[in-house]
Amino acid sequence: MDEDKIFYWAAKILYGLFFKELSLHIDRKNPVTGTIMSPEAMERFNTLHLLLQGIRFPTQYIPVKPYSIFIFRMYEYKDEDWDESNFTYFDSYIQTVYGMKVMMNES
Repeated sequence: MDEDKIFYWAAKILYGLFFKELSLHIDRKNPVTGTIMSPEAMERFNTLHLLLQGIRFPTQYIPVKPYSIFIFRMYEYKDEDWDESNFTYFDSYIQTVYGMKVMMNES
């Protein structure tokens, strides 16, 4: 799969989740505790938002791409041992790291 497409999908998911966290309270029972993501913390992702504009406008990265993608072959769970292990997601806005385990059909 094209690395730029992987980047744009991953970046869109990550940015969208962080944007949603601007409106989600840390403690739903106590809204005065604030939201999961603060507007100040979201400002750290201005560059990511800028890079996402490559979806709208053809973009070419020269000499190097501003991201890294690592793809690993992993154990594929069968129907008999299916659980939530077939999907894994994590992110860290402090370290600006995002990871997702997805099943890909190799044809």
